[in-house]
Amino acid sequence: MVTRDTVKREDREAVIRRDGACLMFLFDERHICRDTWGRSHGPRALDKLTIEHVHEGYGLMGRRAPSDRMHMVALCHAANVGVPSKEARAFFRGYLATVNA
Repeated sequence: MVTRDTVKREDREAVIRRDGACLMFLFDERHICRDTWGRSHGPRALDKLTIEHVHEGYGLMGRRAPSDRMHMVALCHAANVGVPSKEARAFFRGYLATVNA
């Protein structure tokens, strides 16, 4: 039996409030945030942000990180589906280490 690890609404809202912007934009100010339909929007358009799960370390590909506030960051749709680089993932890990300290 497979159990689903769903993101609770209150956790999603708390992560987006905590981050306050698309973290890809904070990592690279040249990043252009886009919604599901490819329309650009500001990095602080909280109602358009999605959640990305971030592992604490490398080598865990293929399995999603836990759906808790300690492992999730806010990204625009384009950054979420456009596989972040290793450098961006390292930035996300460092950010989470800071906010979870």
